[in-house]
Amino acid sequence: MSSWLADLVGASGSSTTGCGPMAVASNHKRLHRVYCAMTLNLPRRTKRRLPTRIRQPLAAPSGLNQIWALDFMADALYGGRAFRTLNLIDEGNRQVLGIEVAHSIPGLRAIRVMEQLIELHGKPRALRSRRP
Repeated sequence: MSSWLADLVGASGSSTTGCGPMAVASNHKRLHRVYCAMTLNLPRRTKRRLPTRIRQPLAAPSGLNQIWALDFMADALYGGRAFRTLNLIDEGNRQVLGIEVAHSIPGLRAIRVMEQLIELHGKPRALRSRRP
C-alpha cells in the first residue's frame, strides 16, 4: 500500500510532509488526486430537512384572559454573566402579566409564577409558547 501511495504521490522527498513511508504530499492538487484514487473523498453530508407543517394563522382572542403567551428570553450582563427572563403576556390586550428575571429559572419556579398569576387574573383558556 505504501509503495502504491508513493507511486501516486510521485515520491520526491522535497515536497512531502511527515516521516516514514506514509508521507503526505504538500501539494493540495496532488493530495486531492490521491484521495480520489483511494476513494477517500466522501460526499459532504447534507442537512436533514424536517417535514413541513401546515401553517395556521394565529387566532386573535376576542376578550381578555383567553390566551396567554409564555416566552423565555436570555441575555448577558456587561460582566458576561448570563440571565434569563420569563415573560407572560395576555394576548387579548397585550398586557404584560409578569416578568420573572433570574440567572436560572427552573420548571418549579415557572409553575409558581404562573400559579400566582392565575390567583391574581384568573385561569386562561389556552397557553401559547414558541416551542413546538
